[in-house]
Amino acid sequence: MVVFTGASGSRQEVTTVRMFRSDGEVYDEGEYPAGYQRLPAGNGPEKIYLVKLGEYYRDQFYPSSENFFQLEALPENYHIRSKARENGGRQDHYLFGYPSEMVGGKGTVKCFRSTKDFWPHFFWLMTDPNLNRDNCACELCHPRKPNVEKEPKKATQKAAAPAPTRPTPYQSAPLARGTTSRPPSTAPKKGGYVGTSAVATLSPAATLSSTVAPIPSAVSVPSAAPVPSVAPNPTPSQIPNATPISSAASNTIPAQIPRAAPNPTAAPTSAGVPGPSSAIALNSQPDEGVLFREGEVVWFRKANTAFHLGVILKNLLGGDTTSLSLKSRIKPLAHYEKDLPEVERGEVDMRPFLTYSVPAISPIVQANRPMETVHWGEIEAQLVNRGIGADVLGLEASKVAAVRADHAFSLFNILSVDHARQTTSLGGVFLGCEKVALYEGVRVRVDPEHHQQWDDTRLTFVMVVQQIKYEHEGLHFFGNIFLLQEFDAAYPTPQNEFQLPPSMTREKNFRNAVKSVHGKHFDWVAIRLDVWRSERFIKGRFYESSKLGPVLYPEKWDEALQTGEILSVQNMLNNRFDSKCDYIGIRASRLTCLAGALPPGFVLDLRPLIREPPPPERR
Repeated sequence: MVVFTGASGSRQEVTTVRMFRSDGEVYDEGEYPAGYQRLPAGNGPEKIYLVKLGEYYRDQFYPSSENFFQLEALPENYHIRSKARENGGRQDHYLFGYPSEMVGGKGTVKCFRSTKDFWPHFFWLMTDPNLNRDNCACELCHPRKPNVEKEPKKATQKAAAPAPTRPTPYQSAPLARGTTSRPPSTAPKKGGYVGTSAVATLSPAATLSSTVAPIPSAVSVPSAAPVPSVAPNPTPSQIPNATPISSAASNTIPAQIPRAAPNPTAAPTSAGVPGPSSAIALNSQPDEGVLFREGEVVWFRKANTAFHLGVILKNLLGGDTTSLSLKSRIKPLAHYEKDLPEVERGEVDMRPFLTYSVPAISPIVQANRPMETVHWGEIEAQLVNRGIGADVLGLEASKVAAVRADHAFSLFNILSVDHARQTTSLGGVFLGCEKVALYEGVRVRVDPEHHQQWDDTRLTFVMVVQQIKYEHEGLHFFGNIFLLQEFDAAYPTPQNEFQLPPSMTREKNFRNAVKSVHGKHFDWVAIRLDVWRSERFIKGRFYESSKLGPVLYPEKWDEALQTGEILSVQNMLNNRFDSKCDYIGIRASRLTCLAGALPPGFVLDLRPLIREPPPPERR
């Protein structure tokens, strides 16, 4: 729904926000209130709207960004009109385009008097999945008192005042109390919604350094920050059988695809926080296409062939040391009294944490004891006296740190908080050793009623995450569950009406390219819709075969592809909680998930992509 392009200025990075969705209506000229003259496009008052809305947008979603944000254009069919004051002095300016059907039918034309008045409506257009006006907080959708005036009131100084500057992430407007709505129209017309395109795309990798990532699922990337070189997300024209999500997609479901029955005990309540929004669901993370993500715990190859455990501090542009696109700066894990130097490794020398099982931990340390409470120096002295090298304790400590991280999680990029229901809506979580965010695939466990082969370990069920919520009862994920299935070439391609994340689309296209010459094709088949899963059902990230396969099978991958065989990547992975440790649960930050494994005073700065406000208190 929103895409960004960056344009470098001499002093400050300018980020343009493009709005694809609109409910704007065009009226006959005679239907507008008398005395209100339409201003030509690009007029001064319109530019003020574009700048102010950009500021509000930045303050709402990118409060830490120093970039200058500006709306590219008003939502379609919205425009500015002016009216002279009675004393013949200054002109007042109003924003028209609000649909008449919402304010009494044909001939009743209402308008917004300031950017501050319009912002709640604009926010609703961006974030509500079905454009359900019950969820809009603006004065026109929910007037405080009946308004029978045929002409808008004069603008006052108070109405023109700017919205509060730099609101906290907790100040999102209440959303998603309802689920029903009319689907958008495909073309502008009187009395209808405008535009079905709700797809967000990133600019090509060559311009990522000046591109701000889509929102609300993550925060912005200033141009000065190093950004991984990743392949651009496919546009709809590049994705076969991919259609943008509209409100029709949530209400028109094939009969053979069941929706999950409401389960109030398993699913957090959604009042006051964004629902399964296309605004959220269609905005992939800026590191969506990156194999290894900042903040993740990974295996990395040391000088010899052995692998060690560490946390990724920063992804860097690839160098001559690797044939792949990325290398990462990694802080090796040990214990707080052992400060190991940072290293840089390319993807060929790294593995996801879930690739290998953590070897049994020596009895000299205890996995279930918080690392920050252990006197590592005393243990190390005892080992040295017994002729055991000091590095051994550091290795054992790194295993303890990774196992404990596997059983913990921390929140980031909080979108909104419903304090009454103690529910927090999130842009993502560090789930165990991995980073998981909105609008991406995660491997999940399914129930017997979901699929007859629910326990077949050869099958990988993938949930497209549309919501992540934390409440007093735990962490929950909401979305649709898919299974990638192989079909004979003669078999018709299933009609998949659900927009898939770029990674899942790339996976399908990659497999089709390999298998097409052998008379096969693949498609993601929806297994279950609108499902809530608690964290214990989440196995881990979904990894693309084309990216992880060459890393896991360096000697066999290309040869297998020549014969039409795609070696399994998902079956090579463990699942979260496979390691042995007591459940830890929520921690205050990613750094506290690794407490005791890094030296005192160590700073794990994952900004600007990651914001880690304090989690809500348990009651």
